[in-house]
Amino acid sequence: MLIVIAVLLPSEWGRSAALLGIGQFLGAALSFGSPIERIRRYSRLADDEVFRAARVDSVARLAVAALLLALAAVGAFLWPVSGVVLLTACGVFVSMGSSNHYIAQRRFVIAGIFLTSEKLLALAIVLVAVQLSVLTYATLPIAIGAAGVITGIGAFIAMRPSRESFAAGAKLRPVLAIWRESGFLGLASLAPAALLLDATIVVFVSGENEAGLLAVASRLTAPLGIAATALVAVILPHYSSSSMRTTPSVGRRGRMIVVALILALGLILVTADSWVPLLFSDRYLGAVWPVRFYVANVIVVLGTRALVTILQAWNDDRTASLLVVGQVGLALAGLWLGAELGDAVGASLAVLTSNILLVVALWWRVRRVSGRHAR
Repeated sequence: MLIVIAVLLPSEWGRSAALLGIGQFLGAALSFGSPIERIRRYSRLADDEVFRAARVDSVARLAVAALLLALAAVGAFLWPVSGVVLLTACGVFVSMGSSNHYIAQRRFVIAGIFLTSEKLLALAIVLVAVQLSVLTYATLPIAIGAAGVITGIGAFIAMRPSRESFAAGAKLRPVLAIWRESGFLGLASLAPAALLLDATIVVFVSGENEAGLLAVASRLTAPLGIAATALVAVILPHYSSSSMRTTPSVGRRGRMIVVALILALGLILVTADSWVPLLFSDRYLGAVWPVRFYVANVIVVLGTRALVTILQAWNDDRTASLLVVGQVGLALAGLWLGAELGDAVGASLAVLTSNILLVVALWWRVRRVSGRHAR
């Protein structure tokens, strides 16, 4: 990501981020709740049943991916941009299901290996493009899509699929069942993905240059979202398998980690005017305040992801979904209005404000559900 931003002009990076956002949103839409739903389901099964179910689910997912790849190949000839978007969507769709069974079994090291391998493969593709001087606005979306597909196939092979799993998964029933069963859970997982369209919205409102400045902030802080993903991986199996409904509390060690994280992010935020131009040149000076707002947003998102996950583990999908959808709707409207009034700065401030309102509402709901259960 850093390499791509540093090489491309802000307008080129804005175009790249817009394509990437559309592809990632389509991939999330195809998944529609499957990561959370499958982790919750797998965590309630015996180990041998988990692998049996995961093999069938993976076959169905790869069958859908094959169809997407075929469409991407056709689209590449008719309209190259559509081929890039569909390849990205395919990679995201496959990636979102490749390690769910490991997370449900709390085998986080193995899940982390596949995740890291995917990122390293995408990085390798970008580095090769830079070395060959062929890096363009389409390189990063292509790299992310290809890495997701290749790593997903590797994870599938590691499960040693049987003939029975191929026969059951090829009917695509698992994917259709996920879409049908996810309901509010799928809505809650899909709604935040709409925020991946932030650069796309700003492109239409303020142009590719402002979209590039905003995308520096949103994409630069995206890797910090791994911390939020790790929270989900730890919290969801724990709360799903427990019958207790207690208000979450943070111990002494947890408080120390939270304080250290806030201090580190605070340092990054305060010094943004120094390291942003140092990393990306003076062309990206206008990204300093968007970066600051998005770094602050990371802290808030950790809270929202944890609280949403707890409500989902408690089967309070409906309320969690409605609150998340409300926040996303507010953020998207704020992105549009903020881009109209304050370009990239106004758009990034709108996202932060909407997430602060969401974390307050989610905390109120968690307290209410735990208090009702206690009575």
